[in-house]
Amino acid sequence: MASSATFDPLRLIALTSFGSGFVAVYYAGVVLPVRPAVVVLAALFAWGLLKVRVSQRSVLSRLLLLVYCLPFSATIGYLFDPSYLWGVTRLAVDYEQQPGVMNDLFAVATIGLLGLLSGLSAASAFGNSQGTQQPARSRREMGGLHTLAPGMYLLMLAAAVFLSWLAAPTATIFSAAYASEGTSSMAAELNLNSSVLVSYLIIILLLIDAERENARTHSRWKWWVTGAAVAFIAVAFQLSRGSRTIMGLFAGITCLYLTSGRCRSPNIHADADFRRRLRRIAVPLTIIVVLGIALGSARFLLTDSPESYSFGELFDKGLRNNTWTYLLLTNLGMAEEHASGRAEYLYGRTYLDYLESLLPGVITRSLGIERPLEADRGPNYWYQGLSMGGIHPVCVPFRNFGAGGVFVILAIYGFGIGRCDIGSSSPAFFSRFLYGSVATTSFLWFWYGDMNLIRCLMIDGILLAVYRVCCAPGWPTTIAQPKSDCRRPRQGNCEVVSGAIR
Repeated sequence: MASSATFDPLRLIALTSFGSGFVAVYYAGVVLPVRPAVVVLAALFAWGLLKVRVSQRSVLSRLLLLVYCLPFSATIGYLFDPSYLWGVTRLAVDYEQQPGVMNDLFAVATIGLLGLLSGLSAASAFGNSQGTQQPARSRREMGGLHTLAPGMYLLMLAAAVFLSWLAAPTATIFSAAYASEGTSSMAAELNLNSSVLVSYLIIILLLIDAERENARTHSRWKWWVTGAAVAFIAVAFQLSRGSRTIMGLFAGITCLYLTSGRCRSPNIHADADFRRRLRRIAVPLTIIVVLGIALGSARFLLTDSPESYSFGELFDKGLRNNTWTYLLLTNLGMAEEHASGRAEYLYGRTYLDYLESLLPGVITRSLGIERPLEADRGPNYWYQGLSMGGIHPVCVPFRNFGAGGVFVILAIYGFGIGRCDIGSSSPAFFSRFLYGSVATTSFLWFWYGDMNLIRCLMIDGILLAVYRVCCAPGWPTTIAQPKSDCRRPRQGNCEVVSGAIR
């Protein structure tokens, strides 16, 4: 029998105590030397992956831990060379060599990770201690027994493809360097920068609709047609044009795949099915990651002389100059400000800016309203000149409330992530949809700011309302009855539940 995720109060107390202790000594001016700090951060990350479980699989929690810690992989060289330099610009190297800056960077990162782990541990107190998945027995539990009819399904899928096209750069990486002048998307011109996120969340919604189909033929054609659309979007509108936002959608689809069907049951057969699915996707995911890393350099180099670079060279350049390394520059800028005494706290101003920027850009532009946060203004640009954009999740809390704020706010994030992770095994439509949505938004949230998560939740609410209407009685729909966990009728003690298709 597979072990279930249970709440461990001692673990929560220990993590909270360690986090509070780190905050206290940080305010006292005591920080670890760089090499021990690297070891502590890496050990906490590994321990969190192995030990902090909020659900049967904890796929989402582990994904967010990885996304949080991946930027710090650029600093592993300190273990072998105390004078190691990872910065990619002269200014970054200067900051690294200033006394106390890297110590400060690791101290805040460790406090944030302890907060994230504390929140995840607290979330496990509200999970299903038995780890069981109960079949849906009512319309309320299922979130509505109806699923989308073929015509409505294809219409929503077409809308997702259109929105991805709208957000695609206007030139490929073979004709113009990524983000160069004149390549901005139509969505950017309209100030509709969330269109790509809307597209991906529609796809997540459709995949959950497909997995709820009782008829195998209906479920299969929905999966296949959606997979074809995703492949088309990835090649035509993303990878060929230098954009890697599609990686978030791949993460969301992977999380749904690893937690669907029998994988949600707490038994040995579910464990075997989960491992089998991991083996199935291991090679495709590896290929996607390698292509994504190579694309990081290819999108700037191929326009010069495509034949002069091998794939290995592009991969090597992408590995050394990548998104997460550049993202770490925001932590470096924040640490330098604090170590030099130039840091000024905002005392919650950024979070008020979030509220004032809730209206979509296409609406505010038409009304002549200027939001505090825009595509070219906000936390992503706090360290412009040092960083090329993006913001690590510890930076906004630190700039607003200091180290204590980092621990508290990351704990809140961890609790929310844990609750979403627990929802992966729920029969309720919204729980599964929220789970897939947060997984899809994970990279954008932890690498490009909190507004991406806020937009995700707003879009989820709108899409859920649309889905409810499209699945309401009177609309052309199919009937989704609860599925059996068995693959064949009357296998063991299970029976296949039949359902009429209308």
